[in-house]
Amino acid sequence: MTLQEILSLLDNVKKNGNQYTARCPAHKDKENSLSVSEKSDKIVLHCHTKVCTVNDICAALSIELKDLFSEPKQSKAANNFQSKKIVAVYDYADEHGEILYQNVRYEPKDFRQRKPNGRGDGFNYSLNGTRRVPYRLPELIKAVGRGADVWLCEGEKDADNLRTLGFAATSFKNWKSEFNAFLKSSHICLILDHDKAGLKQANDACELLSDNVASLKTLDLFQDEFLPEKHGKDFSDWFENEKQNGLSNEEIAEKLCILNDNAIVWQPTDANDADGADAEDFEETEIKPFPVPNEKCFHGLTGEYVRMIEPQTEASSAALLVQFLTYFGNIVGRSAFYQVEADKHFTNLFCVLVGDTASGRKGTSFGRVKEIFKGEDEAHEKDCIVSGLASGEGLLYQIRDAVYEEKTDKKTKKVETVCTDNGVSDKRLLIVEGEFAQVLRVQGREGNTLSAFLRNLWDNGTARNLTKNSPLRTTDAHVSIIGHITKTELLNCLDEVESANGYANRFLWFAVRRSKFLPFGASEIDSYELANFQRKLSERIKSANTVKRMIFTTEARNFFASVYERLETSRYGFLAKITQRATAYVCRLSCIFALLDGKDEIEREHLEAALAVWQYAEDSARYIFGGRIGDKNAEIILDALRESENGLSRTEIRDLFDRHISKERLDSALQSLLENGLAKYEKVETKGKAKEVWLACVFSVFSVLSSENLSGEKSFNAKNAKNAIERKDSANCKNCGLELELTEDETTLFCPFGCGSQKNVSRGEEK
Repeated sequence: MTLQEILSLLDNVKKNGNQYTARCPAHKDKENSLSVSEKSDKIVLHCHTKVCTVNDICAALSIELKDLFSEPKQSKAANNFQSKKIVAVYDYADEHGEILYQNVRYEPKDFRQRKPNGRGDGFNYSLNGTRRVPYRLPELIKAVGRGADVWLCEGEKDADNLRTLGFAATSFKNWKSEFNAFLKSSHICLILDHDKAGLKQANDACELLSDNVASLKTLDLFQDEFLPEKHGKDFSDWFENEKQNGLSNEEIAEKLCILNDNAIVWQPTDANDADGADAEDFEETEIKPFPVPNEKCFHGLTGEYVRMIEPQTEASSAALLVQFLTYFGNIVGRSAFYQVEADKHFTNLFCVLVGDTASGRKGTSFGRVKEIFKGEDEAHEKDCIVSGLASGEGLLYQIRDAVYEEKTDKKTKKVETVCTDNGVSDKRLLIVEGEFAQVLRVQGREGNTLSAFLRNLWDNGTARNLTKNSPLRTTDAHVSIIGHITKTELLNCLDEVESANGYANRFLWFAVRRSKFLPFGASEIDSYELANFQRKLSERIKSANTVKRMIFTTEARNFFASVYERLETSRYGFLAKITQRATAYVCRLSCIFALLDGKDEIEREHLEAALAVWQYAEDSARYIFGGRIGDKNAEIILDALRESENGLSRTEIRDLFDRHISKERLDSALQSLLENGLAKYEKVETKGKAKEVWLACVFSVFSVLSSENLSGEKSFNAKNAKNAIERKDSANCKNCGLELELTEDETTLFCPFGCGSQKNVSRGEEK
């Protein structure tokens, strides 16, 4: 208590120098026999009759002896908290909900613990003698009692975010063995922070918990990203990212449950077995979560189809989804398109399903899709669905233009143009390859033109054979591809050339697997439901044939502008090469979803569905291809840089290859790391020439453009491009305000919406 609070309890208080006098409450005092003074950390009460003790006086005032002692003065460290803002207070309560203490979070980020002082008017900032309990203990007890899963994460903020999703959650930071009793025989999923410190702390908690719970899984939501020493990403980062992607809390909770199903069961490390073993023997294998399509993928008629068929087949809903979209995009032909600059994006897709040989049920899924389109277009079904890709010439023959030759009439000697081959009138072609690995092997042979032809057909529907004896060509072809392959075959057959030349990024790669086991098949689809669906499908196919150029509605246009930068810049390394055509594919998919709704304009919901399908494709590519860079030398260097705290010199980097690497190949590998934002270099002064030291850097969304490592005109343009992009006011389209995009030759900025606005990078001229 304070001095003033004590004085307020006394009668006839008078000030006398540095102290006060008052009537002693412990006896019938008619004079001021009591003196009251304040020392450094206490209040002194003294009755001059020498009859009343301090305890007598406190009892008469209905206070305790400890109330005469003030709280300790705050230390210098405690005073530092006065300048910080409290942003969150986390209550730690006992079994009955009574608050025992709090963990206070400040901004700038800092934490301090405190407990109620017992009087209801303040806090003590020392927890000495205070019972420690898990965070959100009352909720944990209820959850365990009803048999619900319990989620553990490092921070209280993470636990609160999990609580908003409807999960029982607590923090495992500073976990104590006495806490185990509250979780006995429960099922635990522990979400760890993605850094080395977080891994250690999670492992320590698991060791304490493992013998007391029914099951214990660990989940790293960022396991395919680089692992820093500390300050890595946590559940709250993942949660915010999912919300920014447009997912509702219900969708996020569902996704988290699926990830939990595939999470790793924690296994202890036996220290007794460590003698003589390599450190690598005790490293955990990082298992990537299997990608799951967002519910928004199943928009409109596509969703109706999948929900109608999926219960009756072992094929995954994702496999049904992408093949249905691809089939529809092909059957409607080369009519509807979205235009960017001079490029027209029609509805033809190249997709490959990646799964186990038989259990992936890839072929089963296409059979289901083909069945639903049966009778919609007999000409397409009979002549436009093929397989057996072996050469560019063979493909070209299936969609060839008419061939005309000039011939001289022997009698009249006149030169006439004669049609020697009527060609193909219907240039729709849906290629279904059950063994796509064979296609990759064939096109890798010397002189095979298949890869080049497919790239051109995806871009603009044209291809041409320049062979003198067979001068075939095709224009306005509408080619779609559905391929099936296993992950092992894909990684073995897709070489670096195909990933670098743009072939691989013209495909959507989807990871699929069997959805269920139906040993005796399934019941037939309700005939009325099937007929109603096919009626709507027929109507949408007919209406799609009348649509030409498609545009975004105003709402969709604004939404597309908000996600455009993320589509263009959110990937790096080998993944960036595989997913480089994100924007183009989102436009094509948006057109398909709009046409399936019977619309000739792309609305926001169509764009959201397209983005969800693209996100599934990107997640699949990340799952399939992992963290590869696409340059084996660069991958070796990056692994070494991440192991080296002080970086490596060029000499030390060459030693990684026993010096059996040319300067050109070494420069190329380092340039790849630099441009992907995976490594940087510093000049270190020595007695002689400055030494170049390379260091790994934490991934940045934006790659680093270094004018020192680019030569000539390209260096000049890159530097100007970087400056132009940094000047937001001068790098926006003057017509629509969208940020201008840099051309591949890095000489011009242009509007991606096709408004015609351009800026010459080197001269700054806009037109």
